[in-house]
Amino acid sequence: MNLRILVLVLVAVLAFLVLFPNEGETPIDLKRAQGPADPSSPIRSEPERATLSDNRSPQVAGPVATESQLRLTVLQEGTMEPIEGAVVALLHDLESDPGLARWWLSPTTSRPDGIWTTDVKGSLDILIPSGRASTVLARRMGASEQHEAQLEVPIMEPGARMEEILYLVSHSLSFWGKVIEVPGEAAVEGADVLVFEALSDHGWTRPLDALQTTSDSAGIFHIRYETWKQMGIQVSKHGFALAIEFLDEEHSTPSTAALVPMQQAGAIEVHSRDTEGAAAVGLTIRVISELHELASRGGALPIGGAPPVVWTDTTDRDGYAKIKNLPPDCRLSVEVWNESGSAIYTSSLTLSPGESRLIRVSVGSHFGIDGAAFFPDNSAASNRRIWLSHEGIEWQHETGFLAPQVNPFRETRTDELGRFAFSELPNGNWWIGSPDNDISPNARRVSLDSRDIHLELRLEWAQSLKGIVKTPDGTPKEGAEVQLYNESGVWIADTHTDDMGEFSFGRLPRCNVTLFAVSPGFEGYGPSERWEGTVGANEEVVLALSQGGTITGHLIGVEVSKGEAVQLQAIPTTTTQRPGVNINLSGLKQDGRGVAFFIPGLSVGEYSVSCATDKGFVGVVGNVFVEAGVGAEDIVVIMERAGYLRVISDQASNPIRFRVLSNGVTSYDGTLLPKESLKIPVAAGEVTFLAEGKDPIHVDIKSGEEATIDSR
Repeated sequence: MNLRILVLVLVAVLAFLVLFPNEGETPIDLKRAQGPADPSSPIRSEPERATLSDNRSPQVAGPVATESQLRLTVLQEGTMEPIEGAVVALLHDLESDPGLARWWLSPTTSRPDGIWTTDVKGSLDILIPSGRASTVLARRMGASEQHEAQLEVPIMEPGARMEEILYLVSHSLSFWGKVIEVPGEAAVEGADVLVFEALSDHGWTRPLDALQTTSDSAGIFHIRYETWKQMGIQVSKHGFALAIEFLDEEHSTPSTAALVPMQQAGAIEVHSRDTEGAAAVGLTIRVISELHELASRGGALPIGGAPPVVWTDTTDRDGYAKIKNLPPDCRLSVEVWNESGSAIYTSSLTLSPGESRLIRVSVGSHFGIDGAAFFPDNSAASNRRIWLSHEGIEWQHETGFLAPQVNPFRETRTDELGRFAFSELPNGNWWIGSPDNDISPNARRVSLDSRDIHLELRLEWAQSLKGIVKTPDGTPKEGAEVQLYNESGVWIADTHTDDMGEFSFGRLPRCNVTLFAVSPGFEGYGPSERWEGTVGANEEVVLALSQGGTITGHLIGVEVSKGEAVQLQAIPTTTTQRPGVNINLSGLKQDGRGVAFFIPGLSVGEYSVSCATDKGFVGVVGNVFVEAGVGAEDIVVIMERAGYLRVISDQASNPIRFRVLSNGVTSYDGTLLPKESLKIPVAAGEVTFLAEGKDPIHVDIKSGEEATIDSR
């Protein structure tokens, strides 16, 4: 009997242990969060959320069938000590949880849900939804150093349990740089270096005033930074154009200091007089950078979304104003406004390094443009928008089209008889046309020279161009890019094919154009043959992609820092080949042979390959053969310090197609637009400029030096 009672007791004890297990600390529900253990932490405690005042997780239900459990322990690397109060975040998808991602980059705002801190043992239990991969981030923020780690959590089965250890690593690093003047490599002393932080949600930047320094007599500077922030530096000095660089871990010692090139800045002087020759006082001068080209060297930061940089000044009692420290080799818009807020002068220009450009403005010398607009059937174009744009930054003079997204200098509407009028216009070249969607974007060029102008404006109906892109076996190709050029070879627009392989361009003038298609990504197709024809002929275009190949290779003799862009050109040896590839790549990796690169989407044929880095290195290789589906074998491009060829055009009519040869090998293929100045990196030695319809021009250029060719 006693034995039977003992057996019953043991069975009851075992049943109790099974039904009511002591699991210790239970995992945290994702809908609850704990406040920080450290009151000085930037993370705010919120009383409605569960806290860990007793350093234990709140008692919640265990994993359900749709969740898995992660037991996380956070230790300090080196000492292996558990870290209490480490901040832990669970991310499934940065795009689906942008608030959490923003907080992680800039933890000065109130924290979102999904943030916890570790207990005294450095431990934390987290419930993770099953069936999807996740990322766990951990951080401890000290006074001067930041410690962080990241764990990629694989897809787990429902109810599964995993234990992981995260070792926090100090990420307060050194960045060494050397400021040099280009062309050449003379050290720049006294340059101000200011660190800025990228705000990831909208691409703006925020200066960090506490992190700034100055270059010494050798051009050297040193700063410390935190890798969990996306950071860069802007380098400035009077007389030099602003330079922008991004921080990485490859320049952490004086011997690996990053070269930060600076160019001599340009300047614009304005002399203003009224009609009687007296000084025009109080005019506002505005200089605006086009397309935010100041930051074009930055590959890791979406700075292009920021507004343009504007420099301003006011004419003094002598009618004089001067704006200094302007960036060279950058399209600038110059505007002059009177005291009543009307623009009396506008122009577009590009400065050379160290150039000071004089602009004379005559106040009061204003004239008018009026006339009437007609449709092709000679009927009056009533109630139509008419735009007037100065021949400058607001006008796409390279294509001859008035783009509807451009802000016009003036706008009006025609009356019932198609009449329009613009008054109080300064002398200069103007373009006039209609931005209405059903009207051709062609515009008419008018020159004001101390007289009023009356004209008849003939409007044409807009045309369209449609077609289909197919693979070599005749299958319609979805997602192919179709590029449209005018008869001078200048890009007009591009589009992509739909799921039926079809594409269309709308609002085009009746003109001759060139089309070709390229395959998206790395799919092994080369570009199509060029199609040349007339818009408005009602012809459906068929573009057939070719069997494509690739070029792979290594850059030797140069290091490419994180975020630095490399311009790669695969240039066909003959102009009758299908088009080549011109791309800018950032994030190239260094391996045992050098900096690896890859150029896809090439047709079969012979190419030269030209590579140029932001830091002023260049390399050229010729006789590179691409075969269908195979591509060129791994090529080696030896990089060297570049020289520069500046090509200038004051031609006001047509663009110029040209090529540049470095020591007999084609190193650049492009188009020179009217009133444009191009600065082209070239290899040292003999450089040849070849333009259509012109004799070759030969110059000798040394590394770090610059030569100028006037294409006229």
